[in-house]
Amino acid sequence: MRMALSTVALFVLSPIVNAGPIADQFAHGFAAVPWGTSLAQVVEKYPGGGHFLTGGSACRIYSVQAEDPLLGIPRVGSMTLFGYGLDRKLDVMGIDIPYAQRNQLFKSLTRAFGPYAAMKEANGTIGYAWKPDAGIQLNVWETQDPDLGVVQVWIYGPSYTESNRCSPPAVSALGSPGPQRSSR
Repeated sequence: MRMALSTVALFVLSPIVNAGPIADQFAHGFAAVPWGTSLAQVVEKYPGGGHFLTGGSACRIYSVQAEDPLLGIPRVGSMTLFGYGLDRKLDVMGIDIPYAQRNQLFKSLTRAFGPYAAMKEANGTIGYAWKPDAGIQLNVWETQDPDLGVVQVWIYGPSYTESNRCSPPAVSALGSPGPQRSSR
């Protein structure tokens, strides 16, 4: 009996054990907005945001002032961007971090998820990528201008694919950074 229960527990808990810290943190989205949420549902939760077209009329980014903390980092006055692919479902989120909290962000990310796996400099920005974890990818883009600095964390959900992509490419794809909007 004990052996049977152990086997069942191992089978049931295996997906949890195989998920890493990034998936543990973001498998269900961010700011109580799950992956796959419709634009209408996000607008209902966060009314008054800005709508932007990306890559064609089917692709949208909805930008709102949403100050949900990220890894304990306060985001007073900051923006959150919700990105929709060709399937019109939420597949990526961009989270502004005040530039003054850049060092705290990198310490928190390293403590929570380990060091980044890739880095790319392009056009005055630097992109950092952590290894994908159970279909979730985490990137950070920052400008190299401390006076007008921008730092954005981009979380790519499990439904994000290059073929569905309208939103900013992941750093691992070594594409250009996502839309940058000052968090000031």
